[in-house]
Amino acid sequence: MLETLDTIPWQQLQHAYGDASEVPGWIRDLASPNKEVRQQARSHLGSSVYHQGTVYSSTASIVPFLCELLDEEQVAHKLWLLQLLTSIAHGSSYLDVHYRRPQERNTPEFQARLAEELKWVRQAKEAVSAGYPTYLNLLHADQPRLRAMAAWTLSCCRSHADEVIPTLKERLKQEDKLSVRASMIMTLGRLMPAIKETHDYFMHLLKKQKKPVLTIAAALAYALLAEEDTPRQVVRILLESYEQPPEVKAKFATLPFTDVNMDATLSKAFCAIGFSVAPLVIPTLIKALPHCDALSSVVLVDNLLYLALEGRTLSKDTTIDDLSDTQKDVLTALVKNKHIWESANMLITVGHYFPPQHNLELSLWNREDIVRFLKGKPVISSDEEEIQRQQPSDKEAVSKKSS
Repeated sequence: MLETLDTIPWQQLQHAYGDASEVPGWIRDLASPNKEVRQQARSHLGSSVYHQGTVYSSTASIVPFLCELLDEEQVAHKLWLLQLLTSIAHGSSYLDVHYRRPQERNTPEFQARLAEELKWVRQAKEAVSAGYPTYLNLLHADQPRLRAMAAWTLSCCRSHADEVIPTLKERLKQEDKLSVRASMIMTLGRLMPAIKETHDYFMHLLKKQKKPVLTIAAALAYALLAEEDTPRQVVRILLESYEQPPEVKAKFATLPFTDVNMDATLSKAFCAIGFSVAPLVIPTLIKALPHCDALSSVVLVDNLLYLALEGRTLSKDTTIDDLSDTQKDVLTALVKNKHIWESANMLITVGHYFPPQHNLELSLWNREDIVRFLKGKPVISSDEEEIQRQQPSDKEAVSKKSS
């Protein structure tokens, strides 16, 4: 195990904090019999070669060794290893995420660095995909949670979909644990092509399911796959899912693919289906807001605003009179549900749909800003207008300078 670990030129590769020379030691420590050593290794790897959603030049190189560890029966924390691999497969470039201003991005130097980082992203995704034999093997593990996570990790293996899909379909017929079946269904939705045979397969799956969680998972997978071609029957299933009892929602929240909770996760499906369903689904999403916590509300509000505003950012000249009744209802609901503003991320999420205020480059909108807008104030803040009035024009500035 790990015999080729030292053949990688780690000192020439980078992670979030510098060169990757410590990485092979951390990987070996994952197999240590000492629990504290293993915990330290997980902490180091989970914050360096993968750091807050971004990947680096060393990231792809660690993946085969993580798969080696997963293949060894005595290695602990396999669930964490699969979670790390799934995160890596969805990783992004640091530059692409953190540098958004055109003046920063539109230089030859930046574009060259960005191209290099995007290459690391592709390499990391392909490295995870290439590990599909390991994930398929783990579908036979004793622990249902491990089988479920392995099934979901297979959703990252699109470049090997032809090898994965037949095995996954066969295992789905044999699997009896709800969480594993739900994860298999979701992964099949990610991997199967959007053709008639796939639509027929999912309609058949929907008819067969007896348990609510599996019905919801099949409808969700189908909607994310079919997008605007999603049948209205499937849309109805998703909408009715918001009325499920707490025990069903609690079970759904434990699934590997759930984004915080069931209500937030299902709202993503409506965005995939498109704006045509907005009038139908927006009242249901508004009704779900009081039941969201600070984390899930960020996801739900983002998707709610996306549907209500059709993905557009309001201009600085927009007033409340320019909005439809439905759009006003959405903003009013954001004000009424005070608890959704507990997360600072909500300011960024809402600000994504409004122009920046207070001469800031980043748009941050809080509950009071929405209240002011609903009362008829313009999108641009009064204090910003005052600052702009006080600032001399270019012509005035030149005149004052010359005098």
